[in-house]
This record gives sequence, structure tokens and C-alpha cells, in this order.
Amino acid sequence: MGRSKRKPKKLKVSIDKNNGSDLKKNIDILSRLSFPVSTNTGQFESEDDTDDEETIEFDFRPRKTYLSNTCLVCSHISNPKLVCKNCFMVSYCTEDHRSQDAALHQDFCRALAENCQEKCDGIDDRKNTPSPEEYRILRVNLIKVTEIFLNRYLELWEKEVILYPRVCFKCHSFGKNKGASLQCCSDCKVVFWCQEHRDDHSEWCLQYQLFHKLILAQATHGNVDPGIPNVYFMAPKLSQFNFDTVASMISGNDSDRFINMDFYNYTTLSHMASVPLTALYALQESYSSWKSTDNIVLHLIGAEFQYEGINLRVWEKLFLHFLPNLKTLRVIITGPELILPQLVPRDILSHVKLCRLCKLRDRKIDVSFVPETLYHDFCYSPNYKKPDLTCLFNAGLYRTTGFRGQDTWPQTIFELCKSKVPILVTAYTEREIPMDIERIKGVCSDLEIVLAPQKNPYASLKPDRNFVSDESVPLIYKNYYLSIVRVAG
Repeated sequence: MGRSKRKPKKLKVSIDKNNGSDLKKNIDILSRLSFPVSTNTGQFESEDDTDDEETIEFDFRPRKTYLSNTCLVCSHISNPKLVCKNCFMVSYCTEDHRSQDAALHQDFCRALAENCQEKCDGIDDRKNTPSPEEYRILRVNLIKVTEIFLNRYLELWEKEVILYPRVCFKCHSFGKNKGASLQCCSDCKVVFWCQEHRDDHSEWCLQYQLFHKLILAQATHGNVDPGIPNVYFMAPKLSQFNFDTVASMISGNDSDRFINMDFYNYTTLSHMASVPLTALYALQESYSSWKSTDNIVLHLIGAEFQYEGINLRVWEKLFLHFLPNLKTLRVIITGPELILPQLVPRDILSHVKLCRLCKLRDRKIDVSFVPETLYHDFCYSPNYKKPDLTCLFNAGLYRTTGFRGQDTWPQTIFELCKSKVPILVTAYTEREIPMDIERIKGVCSDLEIVLAPQKNPYASLKPDRNFVSDESVPLIYKNYYLSIVRVAG
């Protein structure tokens, strides 16, 4: 994190008068896998800064991520002959990297060897193949016993060693001779299979290729800033577009930038854009007066700082600039797991730098954080302001074991329904979204469906592994499905 000053640059204005009829040709994310990764794209954003206002830049370094076929040190493809001979769970690309990691891996290795071998004994026997739910319970229990063995909490990548081990993706077999008979897909380089399940992987292979390349790009280049130029629109109706077309639109006159954007920057852009664009899409579906409103209040509920709490300037680029009559946007971000960085003043965290044109028009974005707070408690706070739209991004309302193992959603849902404003709900999978809506119906009987559960045209394109239902949907995307409801009357 640091302070920076940027030199005044030329202001770019591109008004959408034809409602997108001249959009550039869309390029699918998978087609971008062959493009070289660029780490200089953030310069496009700086072109629109026209003053010397100081800004705060957060540099969140990508965390270490475990993939069963990549080197634990550098994330490049590992050598099949350099699998750890004690735990058989991690691997390396060279002898140098194995030696380099030996001391760091020692304690964790011993814990894996003693606990995993004991708990997984017999899993290679086809008669003992666990059901998907039994396999999930097994992995969760392995994490618990490993933490007890080490007398500490596991880091996220260490949990991934247990959650996503070097086993057949279908039957969870470790293979004979501790993995020697398992084969790794030569295309995606992520998924292992045994001899019996070689042909069952094709449906997800392309998405796994993207996932693997993202992990490698993240380890090689760190985080990237795709940069969003200031482009102003005459209130486009988002239901007529999707993320690909909007990405083309916000490239303005610089069509080459959109056409040549690599997969890493493009998925990052979609990840940043998904929250404001999904919220704007929901607002347009919920109100006929969305074009003329000059003041909007949004509540983001059950938020996490490293998703909803950073990259706040997207609210100007991809919300305020899409509504020319909007004067003030208030975004209140709350949640019991919303943990703010220490030693950084709240007003600095919530500050959103605006472009020169928005300042000249006296437009404002007011972001407020309500950390470590349940929403139904916040509703009785003096800082509560009734929203125009409440947003629950990937909240998992259907789960009854939520924050600290307690089910606090009924109280929150009750307050949401009492306000009688539209409720936007997003989910990772097609299975989850109707369950979330049924959970709301269980509290509010007089519920009106504004938008039935469906795929979200503004979902994140950044894949992640799925633990909850990995037998059917091994990779998930934030905000992939959505629905909008409200209390009737």
C-alpha cells in the first residue's frame, strides 16, 4: 500500500448514442489464452486522471495456491519423479526446489503422512469408494486432525493440499504405488485420473486450462490492474448486453486494447466489474424509473473486504458513468466477516477518487464500511439508511451453518423483507440459487419474483475450485447465477 500522485492527463469522453449497435466483435475468454500476458495495462486508467489528488493503492500480493501437478515452490509443472516420497501429496519441478522446500515442508509432511495415510487407507479399493458427501466429510476431518497434530491452523494452501489432493478426480483413488498409475491430463495439466476414468473429464477441461494458466500467471506476474478508462454512457439497458459487449464498450475508441487483452487481465477485469454491473443490472430490472433517479443507496450484505471492499473506483467507472442523471451513489458494505486492514483510517479505505468531469458535475460516491457486524444488527444502528437495493453476493443463504457455525440468516432475511426493497441474490451454481430463494420464502411468504433464477450476464469469468458440490461442478465463478425478489405490496 502506498500513496501516489499521477500527472494530469487528457480526459477521454465517449458517449454511447447508438445503444451499442457498433460494438466491436466479441472475443471469448478461452480464445485469449494464447495472448501474451501484459502487466502494463494499468496505464489506461491513468490517462483519465486530470489532477494531482493523492490516491491510496493497495498491493494485495497473490497468496500461495496449491495445485497437485505444480511445483510447490514456483507453480510450474512438476516432475512426476519428484513427488514427495513421504507424504506423496506435493511435488516439485527440480531437485533444487525440492531441497529448497525440504525444511519448510518437514512438519506438514509428517502430519500428512501419519494422518492422511491412516484415514485414507482402503480408499483405493473400489468396494470402499466413498460417496461425494462422505469424501467431503473425510477431507474436512483430515484438516481438523492435521491442525490438532501441528497445534496450529493450516494456511489456505495447506488446506488445498487436503481438499484437492493428487487423486483420481472421479473415484478419488490415489493409484497403485502412491500415485504411480495416475495420469494427469496433458491439456489442462490439473486433473488426474485412473485407468478407469480417463474419458470422463472432457466437459471441464477447457475451464481447467484457464484455471491453471491463471494460477501460473498469478505466481509469475503478481496481481494485474487492467485499468478502466473514463467512458460515459447515455443510460444503456444492461439486459441487452453481457460482460463481453460492455468490455468492448468501455474500451471506447481504443479497440485494439479490447481485442488484444490477454486472459489474465480480462478475467481480472470481469472479476472487478461483476459487482457494480450486476447491481446496476438488478436495479434496472427492479425500477422503471432507473434512468431519472438522482440518488441511489445500495447495501452489500455478507461482504468480504478482498472482494466487495477493494477496487472501489469501479463504482464510478461501471455504475455512475452509466447513469448520467445520478448525482449521489451511496454504497454501504457490511458483514460479520468483513475484516478491514489494520492501521489504515476508515476514511482512506472508503475514499473513491472521481474523474474531473464527475467533480465538475458535483457527483458523489459515498462508501461506508460496517465491519464485523450482522446486517440485522446494523438495521437498528443510527447509521442505517434505507436502501434502494440490497445485494447478497454469493452469500449461501441456504446454508444453516454460517458465521461461527450459527444460522443467523433468518434474522437478516426478516429485516430485508421488512424494508420491502428489491433483494438481489447471486450464487455460484445452478443448484444453489433456487435454494437461496426458497430460504427467503421460508421467512417471507408474500414474496414476489422480480427476476427468476438464471445465469448472470455479468458474472465473474475467473474460475475457482468448488468444494461444496465438486462431484458435479468442480469449478465455480462468483455471481454466476442471480435472482431478484421483493416483498409484494
